[in-house]
Amino acid sequence: MLASCVQREAGVAIGASDDGKTFQVSVGSLVRLSLAANVTWTLESTDTQQLQLVETSVLTLGGEQTRIWNFKLTKAGTVTLRAVPACAPVTSGCPDHALRFVFDVRQ
Repeated sequence: MLASCVQREAGVAIGASDDGKTFQVSVGSLVRLSLAANVTWTLESTDTQQLQLVETSVLTLGGEQTRIWNFKLTKAGTVTLRAVPACAPVTSGCPDHALRFVFDVRQ
């Protein structure tokens, strides 16, 4: 009989409601950012080597489209991710400021 191992990587799922929060994570953790797909987002990181983009996708959940970015944290330290909306605040679902997420990455 063969036994198989499935290795699950730790991670955190974040969205607009997590704006301004700091997350304690470990090197190798995954970050899944989910935001409204009806808004055009520009993502900015203080260290693109530490917070590496793995993939992006768009899903439809309950009739609403959601854009998802998956990142991997590759080294210890603090890194900040900003999501800047490119739309007028009067647009439905468009925040009136950039969203900010901080990751305190430990070994």
